[in-house]
Amino acid sequence: MKTKTLLLVLVAILIISCAPEITIVSPTQSDVVLSTFTPLPPMPELLQTETRLLPTASISTISPTPMQEMLPLALTAELGFIEPDPETWVLFMHVVREYLYYRKLAVIAGDVEVLWKRYPALKNGVDVAKGVNAEEFFIKNMQIIKPFDGNISPEGYERMKVKVSGETAEVLIHRMELYLCLDEYGKFEDSGGEFKEILFLIRQGNQWTVEKTQDISGP
Repeated sequence: MKTKTLLLVLVAILIISCAPEITIVSPTQSDVVLSTFTPLPPMPELLQTETRLLPTASISTISPTPMQEMLPLALTAELGFIEPDPETWVLFMHVVREYLYYRKLAVIAGDVEVLWKRYPALKNGVDVAKGVNAEEFFIKNMQIIKPFDGNISPEGYERMKVKVSGETAEVLIHRMELYLCLDEYGKFEDSGGEFKEILFLIRQGNQWTVEKTQDISGP
């Protein structure tokens, strides 16, 4: 029995002596550095800068260009009409308003003589096909609707333009001309539209007067 016990003790000692040595190692400074989380470098300055938007005011404030301003410069020069300075504008606008006043009276009265009495030269050289002194033709056609009032805006579509040469001048007006009438039910309506016309003026003393007109409205 003692021999068996002694044998077991020797075997245990032999096993312990053959087992590998286990060493507990404390982490070194380099191990700590390697295991420490390193933050990413800051974003480049360009990316951190606030994005600047392009201004939109220049887009939102653009107004549509009137068609007459889109004409080629060569064509504008060929026509020879220019926008007058303020003093010239006032001078010729007086003449334009007077002509349109008598024209409106003649339409409402249904009598071209109302216009011819003030501008007798318009009786001559009538050529309806070319729109020359064609007021009588227009006045007769308007009687279909029996107009009793009217409203004419001399610069309804574009500013007046002029061409002056000594004692004569040409005034280009692009106007809106409407006349009040009653429809078949007795309700108020207006009829008319867009007109483009050249007034040929002549100076008589200190006054300018209309001696010829030409409607160039087109079809």
